[in-house]
Amino acid sequence: MQSLISEVSSYVLGLLTNKLPVTLSFHNIAHTLDVVEGVKEICLYTGISTEQSETVQIAAWFHDTGYLKKYIGHEEESIQIAKQFFTAKGVSIKRVEEIVGCINATKYPQNPLNFLEKVICDADFYHFSLPDYPVKSNLLRAEWELYLRKFFTDDDWKKENCSMLTGHKYFTAYGQSTLQLLKDANLEMIRSYCK
Repeated sequence: MQSLISEVSSYVLGLLTNKLPVTLSFHNIAHTLDVVEGVKEICLYTGISTEQSETVQIAAWFHDTGYLKKYIGHEEESIQIAKQFFTAKGVSIKRVEEIVGCINATKYPQNPLNFLEKVICDADFYHFSLPDYPVKSNLLRAEWELYLRKFFTDDDWKKENCSMLTGHKYFTAYGQSTLQLLKDANLEMIRSYCK
């Protein structure tokens, strides 16, 4: 029997591959994979149970599926897509509520209410700590231009990034130590714009 997380990953990858608009340059399969990887890394260093780790990974897979239907307010759509998937799977109400809570916690500004929600919130901004952050940042810039009609000069975009990176706080101890140090390295590249 296929494990639930394996079923979820196959299902979500199918959705994102076949139905996600190609114009989503940032919120796409690559971002979802980054968030899943971030969840795995954070969970590895926190000592939470395998079931809790799987719950947050499942939420990570589903958290941006709502972009299939709309840009602003996509979290609610993501929750509905996840609930529809779980209806036929016999997943306990408690676990579905935990998954839904995690997806809901990724709404910006983030306000996680428990540890699992803190994990996914940190993983959603895992890309801040990655070496290819500048590339991901430019993908987000292009997406915002297209979907939000927000246009930036190069200097203004660097200032916006500076504001995002300095204003962001990780919630977990791992995020506050390890991920923060890596994020600080990315911030150092644009430090002159942080005035």
